[in-house]
Amino acid sequence: MALSDLRGGLQKMGGGWVLDVDIKNFFGAFEHAKLRDIPRLRMNDGTLLRFIGKWLRAGVLEEGDMTYPTQGTPQGGVISPLLANIYLHEALDKWFEFSVKPKLRGQAFLVRYADDFAIAFAEESDARLVMGVLPRRLGHFGLEIHPEKTKPLDFRRPPGGDGRTFDLLGFTHYWARSRICKRALPRQCGSALFELVVRAYFFLAGSFFFAGFAFLERRVARSLTAFFLPLVSTGSSPK
Repeated sequence: MALSDLRGGLQKMGGGWVLDVDIKNFFGAFEHAKLRDIPRLRMNDGTLLRFIGKWLRAGVLEEGDMTYPTQGTPQGGVISPLLANIYLHEALDKWFEFSVKPKLRGQAFLVRYADDFAIAFAEESDARLVMGVLPRRLGHFGLEIHPEKTKPLDFRRPPGGDGRTFDLLGFTHYWARSRICKRALPRQCGSALFELVVRAYFFLAGSFFFAGFAFLERRVARSLTAFFLPLVSTGSSPK
């Protein structure tokens, strides 16, 4: 959904300026006190609030040593993505939608999945304005952005843009021409995701085509191939 929203929004807007934000050590940085206070704005379930508190106070066992972090949540914990969404919904989503967008000159939209997000703007001045106030806003919630990895990117539809790319959610996004010669926004798999898809494709191919399952008809094989080949093809380098 996030990737579809990003692609559709940029194509509808004709490209623009993209602010690809990198938060330093997000899962280990946000403040427990604020995370406990944020759910109270929407609910009054004491049992659930106590459960969140117990999860945040739970120790982490690493190489035989037990530690009790005073901020953040264990990266990879089953509830960590949910807590990340709760935290950034208050720290970022609501702020951008209700406080920032009404003050911008042009169109803009935010796409976020957990702590990975990008903001697209139709006007360069809006991108630089938000870039100036975003560190202070996130700092209020104990978060810090990486100054060298976070900058406005000229992602206007060619020939207006400079042909640059950006990464979001494991994909590299870039402009290219479609088969009907219109500017389209394909995406290229990141190396790890591409390798995973390729391994899955050949694993299934080997399992079904070489294990001697004679009952597998050709139309089923074609369906499997049609499903996996588009995923593998996204790993091709942009021309």
